[in-house]
Amino acid sequence: MPAPARASGDPADGVVDAVEVSRALSRLPATHRGVLVQVFLRDQTLVATARALGIPEGTAKSRLRNGLAHLRQCLRESGPRLS
Repeated sequence: MPAPARASGDPADGVVDAVEVSRALSRLPATHRGVLVQVFLRDQTLVATARALGIPEGTAKSRLRNGLAHLRQCLRESGPRLS
């Protein structure tokens, strides 16, 4: 179940979220992290990502799916933040 969205209007929340995601990304295997970075941070398609990483498109899709699952787990493990 996804975590509920915070209603806070504090701009610092975005910084905290970015730090948490960055930490979680650093815990992923390099193969998963590379695909996630290409797709979500560099806004690349799966085809372009596969080409850039020198892997088949199906492998990029699998790594994306598995990487997202692993990222979700890492973020869940970080637990709720204190306000």
